Amino acid sequence: PDAPGYEATVNPSPSHMVLSLDPAGDLSMVTILSLGSNDIGGTVLHIAPETILSGNPNFDRIVDAYRLEGADRARRVVANLIDVNVDEVTVLDQAQWQLLTTPVGSIPVDIEASLTELGDDGPMVVYPAGNVIVAPSDVSSFLGWVNPGEHPIDRSARHEAFWQAWLARITASEDPDIVPGEVDSGIGRFVRGIAEATPLIEVPLATPLTLESDVPGTEIDIPGLRLFVAEMIPFPLPASPGDRPTVKLLDGVGGLDLAGVYTPPIVRNRGRVITIGNVTPEFGVEQTSLVYHDRKWEAEAQAIAAALGATEINFEAEDDVVFDVTVIIGEDQGLALGD
Repeated sequence: PDAPGYEATVNPSPSHMVLSLDPAGDLSMVTILSLGSNDIGGTVLHIAPETILSGNPNFDRIVDAYRLEGADRARRVVANLIDVNVDEVTVLDQAQWQLLTTPVGSIPVDIEASLTELGDDGPMVVYPAGNVIVAPSDVSSFLGWVNPGEHPIDRSARHEAFWQAWLARITASEDPDIVPGEVDSGIGRFVRGIAEATPLIEVPLATPLTLESDVPGTEIDIPGLRLFVAEMIPFPLPASPGDRPTVKLLDGVGGLDLAGVYTPPIVRNRGRVITIGNVTPEFGVEQTSLVYHDRKWEAEAQAIAAALGATEINFEAEDDVVFDVTVIIGEDQGLALGD
């Protein structure tokens, strides 16, 4: 790996989407999971199903896509929203949530507001604010709960608190079957891996809105969300095939941290790094350069070049090239980073 001419193919970062359903079968949360290096630790990102799909001609919100066309359509609209695809999708209905959480037993969760329902004599508190105990059979109901007359955005904080508590119970357990199912694939792999280290659990800031006919919606900062996703999934799959230019990233200096330092700005500017390596025949490249081979990627190439401070940008038309963009990091970047 340290020798000039070395190249390695980069595998996409593992990612997983969880679609949580309430007892009625409606979507209560979209959760994106990513794993850290060697499947240790990771990130949990919750996106409210009422999130507005700006510019989507078919659906106003994520939940509308799920209601009308099911889990696969929901996956696709979320992929377009975050500009990244995911490897796998798991739908957790009431029965699946119970199966998944039964090994840890009842889970203590801190909630800020009481959960109530309307009874014959008015509102009745079912879960008082503070620390509550959630049985496996009640997880789906607890996560999908909406108090009478309230906006469903409050579920986001509850999902965050629940996942924090559930992962903590998994971390503390020595039972190898604390998470049922496969160890090396599926949601079992992700939950086990994330629980191996302190997880990052994120809920993007959202503004509650009321749409036509009193339909609840939430508005989020989509550019900010995409920047966060680019950090949590450093080597992403494109939202749709061909959505991102493929990039070969080469070290022209020797010893540079290509994955940790130079890949993130490329991904933030819609590049997809599929090969990293070193220049040939020798190190000592002075200037950072970028070459792209298709005019349709000119805007992305210019954005990547600007993010990296590339001083040389060239277009070379080639029909049979494997990569859309080749980036070589030179000594000017090493000096800029204080190396």
